[in-house]
Amino acid sequence: MGAFSETHHVFDDAGMKDVREWITSMEASLQKAEQVDKQYSGEIDTALAEYKNLTEQAAELDVDELNDSRQKLRPNMERDAMKRLQSGYMDKYKSEIMERSKRNIADLLGEDLPEKKSIHEQLRQDRPQQEPTRRKSKDKEQER
Repeated sequence: MGAFSETHHVFDDAGMKDVREWITSMEASLQKAEQVDKQYSGEIDTALAEYKNLTEQAAELDVDELNDSRQKLRPNMERDAMKRLQSGYMDKYKSEIMERSKRNIADLLGEDLPEKKSIHEQLRQDRPQQEPTRRKSKDKEQER
């Protein structure tokens, strides 16, 4: 029996008890994992069925009508969101971050936002409209 015990591990009663407890623990963990798998597979099946239903509904929608409705609602929704953000963040609110968020959303939706012009550019555009009226008044003064 000496050769047998040298080539194979001989466990005492305490070692076997530890192995049995480990096996029992692993079996319990396996059962819990199988229960979680069943739970999530059921939830995934439900979510997939809902997704399929929604994609079928989306196929029936008129894209132009949907975009028109979204464009009508968007300014009010943006204004409400901006007010809530301003009241929540108070002096920490930054309009630059809001503008960047609007651009990011437009990119995600595949929309083109009109580029915001700097105040300098806006003044430059407004100036040609104002200059003729000023010139007329100067011309009238010179005539007198």
